[in-house]
Amino acid sequence: MTGKTGSCGPQVHSSKARSTTRRLLRSGLSSFLERTPAVDITLVRNDRYYKGPPLLDRVVFHVGADAASFLRGEVTYAEVFPDEVARVRGFVGKSAQLVQVPRPLVYTFIGWNEVSTRAPWLADKRVRQALSYGLDVEGLLQGFPGVGTRVYAHTPSSSWAYDGAGLNAYKYDKTKAKQLLEEAGATMGTDGIYRWRDGRAMRMRIETNNGAVRRAVLGNAVDEYRLIGIAIDPVVEPFATLIARVKPGNKDVDGFIHGWQLTSDPDAYGFWHSGLSTDSYNLVSFANAEVDRAVEAGRNGPDCSDAARKSAYVTMNRVLNDEAAYAFLFSTDQLFFVSSRLQDAEFKPYAMWTNIERWRLLP
Repeated sequence: MTGKTGSCGPQVHSSKARSTTRRLLRSGLSSFLERTPAVDITLVRNDRYYKGPPLLDRVVFHVGADAASFLRGEVTYAEVFPDEVARVRGFVGKSAQLVQVPRPLVYTFIGWNEVSTRAPWLADKRVRQALSYGLDVEGLLQGFPGVGTRVYAHTPSSSWAYDGAGLNAYKYDKTKAKQLLEEAGATMGTDGIYRWRDGRAMRMRIETNNGAVRRAVLGNAVDEYRLIGIAIDPVVEPFATLIARVKPGNKDVDGFIHGWQLTSDPDAYGFWHSGLSTDSYNLVSFANAEVDRAVEAGRNGPDCSDAARKSAYVTMNRVLNDEAAYAFLFSTDQLFFVSSRLQDAEFKPYAMWTNIERWRLLP
C-alpha cells in the first residue's frame, strides 16, 4: 500500500509485515543491544554493514548528556548552550574542541495566541506587528555572537521554496510599535502601560521552558515590551508543562516562546491550516483564507511542479510575515564540545552522524 503526506509531498510506503521473533533483520551500521529508560541506549556494530564493519564496537547514547556530564568525563561529546561555552572551554583547554553546526531547518519564535481571553488584543494584526517591532532581535543575537541567524517566515531560507523578497524584517522601532498600538485603539495609562479598548491594562503572560536561549528571549521581551507600554508576566516552566499547555484552542495561553524543527519538504499544512483539529501544530489558532489556499495548493496541487509549489509557499510566507502570526526570531546553530579522544567525527546540518562508522576513540 502506498500513501502520501499530500499528492505533492514525499511518498510514504507501508505494508503488512509478517511478525517474527526468531531473527532480527539488520541492514544498518549497528543494531540495538539494550536500553535503560531515560538513561541511555546502547548500539553494537553490525559486521555485515555494506560500507564495512564500523570501527567502534559499540556506541552508547546518554539521554540528557550536557556540559556537566561532559566535564565529568561521562561522555565523549555533548551539546552545550551558548552561555556555557566560555566556562566549559576554561575547564577543558585543548583536551576538547568546540564544533558549531548550522541548523537551517530549526527556528525559534514567540507565538501569539489569537484566542487568548486574558489578552484579546492578540487577535489584532496591528498589535502583533507592534510586538515584532518592539523586540530587538538583532541586539539579542549579539549576546550569542556567531550562533544565530534571523528568520522572517516559516519556510527556511535554505529551502528551494523560499523567497525573502518583500518580507518585512521588523527592524527594532519603538516609535512604530507605539503608533501601531494606538492605531489599534490602545490608549496610554498614567502608569506607562497601554489600556485596551475595553479599559483593561495590556498585561499578559509569556511562558517558556528553562533553556538559556529562550530565557534570554524572555528577559529581553519583559524589558523591551515595557518600553512600548506592554507589561509582561514571565513564566518559566518545565518543558513537559509548556507542551501540555500550548495547544490549539487553549484560551488560557497568551504568548509563548517555542521552536520548530522542520523537514526538507516545505509542506506547512499541519502548522497553518485553519481547518485542523486541536491535535495540529497550529498552536496560535491562526486562521487566514489566503494561507489556507496556499498550503492546500502546496500540498495537493493540482500543479505539483516545483515552480507552482514555490509560488504557493511564497504567498504563505508573505501573509504570515505581514500578519505577524509569530514574532519570527532566529535559527541557532548547535554547539558541541568534542573530546580530542574522539577522532574523525563529522557533524553536519542535515545528518548529525554521517560517518559514525569511521569514528575512532583513542585510549
